[in-house]
Amino acid sequence: FKAPWIHIAPRRRWAFTLPPLPTPHQARPKHLGGGLPSGHPKITESSLLP
Repeated sequence: FKAPWIHIAPRRRWAFTLPPLPTPHQARPKHLGGGLPSGHPKITESSLLP
């Protein structure tokens, strides 16, 4: 039972650390259900590129 909790902990931490990051980083979580609308896939692709 401790194993699943440990896996959920790091995932939750990532989600909490992503929002505070700048806008370019916020576009990345879009795949995980980020803030940008799914109607703008081109914006996310550009943000993902270096």
